[in-house]
Amino acid sequence: MARVWLLQINFGLIKHKIYFGKPMSKFLLVVFAVFFILTLAGCAVTSTKENPDICQQSADSIHRKFNRTTSIEKETINVETSDTTTFYDQTPVKVFSGIESTYLNDSYLTVNIIDTGLFEQYSAPIIKPTIKTQYEAHPFTGTFTPIGIFVWLFNPTAMNAFTFGCTEITYLTPEPDKTRKAKTGKSEWKTIPKGHRILVSGFDREYEFDFDASTSPKAIDLSSAISNTELTRNSTFKVTCLDCDLLGAEVHNLYKDSKTNIVLTHDFRPIKESMAESLKVRHAAEEGKKIKQVKRDKEEPKTRAAHLSKQPTVSKQEIESAKEMCTNLGFKSNTEKFYNCFKRLTE
Repeated sequence: MARVWLLQINFGLIKHKIYFGKPMSKFLLVVFAVFFILTLAGCAVTSTKENPDICQQSADSIHRKFNRTTSIEKETINVETSDTTTFYDQTPVKVFSGIESTYLNDSYLTVNIIDTGLFEQYSAPIIKPTIKTQYEAHPFTGTFTPIGIFVWLFNPTAMNAFTFGCTEITYLTPEPDKTRKAKTGKSEWKTIPKGHRILVSGFDREYEFDFDASTSPKAIDLSSAISNTELTRNSTFKVTCLDCDLLGAEVHNLYKDSKTNIVLTHDFRPIKESMAESLKVRHAAEEGKKIKQVKRDKEEPKTRAAHLSKQPTVSKQEIESAKEMCTNLGFKSNTEKFYNCFKRLTE
């Protein structure tokens, strides 16, 4: 009498009975058992993974073995929390700027400008930005193939990720939800970088200087203004910040010594005389270099001729031969290169 194998599986309240005949019973039983185990393993893998590396590395490693690309669906969601935080807005609601002090060193005028902005404080709920990544399943080309079953025996986690797909969740750094920010009523003055236009008047004409936000303090070279102006013993000039703003009296009281312009008096005549002397010295040095160069240019042919005449051990035939050779090499006569060539050949 033929044997009959019985496999009974319980799924909830439903009982399934599967009968296998003798010829194929053992083989089908083994196949079904493997299929059932892999299905359960696959269901386990398809559950959400909060480790951002396991799912991707597992799926990608098998994808490379099967020469397939990984299809990915990404979704970014913001997970709300019960916590809140406070922060200051990045843009000031108002900016105070004013000249704080000046310092004159020879022809250089240093202008110290204070720049400060009023930043309001906000509160907002904290959210956790979350990236949900879904990797594609390959149910008909993964584990349920001869190669797939073999790979699964050595790396079931990776093979299941490839066959059934997997989902990973990556939590980013928590941050405030600025779309729901609310003022706390607090504010703070903070130093900020700011560029300025500065006007200097009182010389032969007005001089305007531009400074970017990275230049602090502002150093102004007054050499041109001093050189071009007829100066008196006490020259008065004015420094104006064209784009400074002292705001209202209430804010100005915080920085009482700040101004939009300042008037200075100074005797620039010694500086101008020193500049003129330095200019004369530079011109004299340049003229001296020119005179020496002209003299060298005039004496060089004579020096060469005198050197050629002082060759008692070199015959006339050797001299002519050396000249001819240097000419054949491409050196023009009465040039420094020709002279150096001739000198080497006759030494």
